[in-house]
Amino acid sequence: MTEIEKISEELKEYDVPDELIGRIENLLANLYAEKERLLIEESWRLFPDRMGK
Repeated sequence: MTEIEKISEELKEYDVPDELIGRIENLLANLYAEKERLLIEESWRLFPDRMGK
């Protein structure tokens, strides 16, 4: 189970509406993707010879 799924399950226990849970899941997924993108860009900056491998 992913962290997002764990958070969603916990929110359901507190009777958070499904629409709000969906929005939170989307936000968390976007933040995770942005974090991964930034990590990749940083690795390219630190190790330009590895770019594209």
